[in-house]
Amino acid sequence: QFHLSLSELGFFEIALGCFIILGALMAPRANSNLASLTVLGVVGFGVALLFMINGAPDLALTQFLIESLSLVLLVLTFKHLPKSQNSSSLIYRLVTGGIAGFLGLYIGAIAFHASETQAPLSLSHFFSEKSLIAAHGRNVVNVILVDFRAIDTLGEIMVLCLALVGVLSLLRWRLRSHG
Repeated sequence: QFHLSLSELGFFEIALGCFIILGALMAPRANSNLASLTVLGVVGFGVALLFMINGAPDLALTQFLIESLSLVLLVLTFKHLPKSQNSSSLIYRLVTGGIAGFLGLYIGAIAFHASETQAPLSLSHFFSEKSLIAAHGRNVVNVILVDFRAIDTLGEIMVLCLALVGVLSLLRWRLRSHG
């Protein structure tokens, strides 16, 4: 069972959590697309820092790399969009904000509920036993990602590579047609 109380959290974790929440709240209020993107990048790097200080350097490294790549791709893409965001009516912002807030709370509740449920012991035992024997790895999470779910991980990497190729080809096309 997973139980979390605020007394178990250190100062750095609480401060980092508040920083992440503040960044997430600032993103929609930014006055440009680039500022919004930067704030969201800071949020992603904050989450990676939380992974790092809680003993998951492999997840932190993955998060840092994906966050950096995503930020570069989005900055290159957003560079060609209008400088400021369109002003929407107050009703539209309240409705979309309410929907986003509801969905965020709903997904958070699902994640919290999932963290409280116990995985079937047959799967836990299988991966614990087979990770060292079949894949020669002691870190069960890494073995699952690299050996047992390698095709899935390769697929995710290919999606990022295709996105990069698409953005780069659009940028080259734009430079040729306007340059």
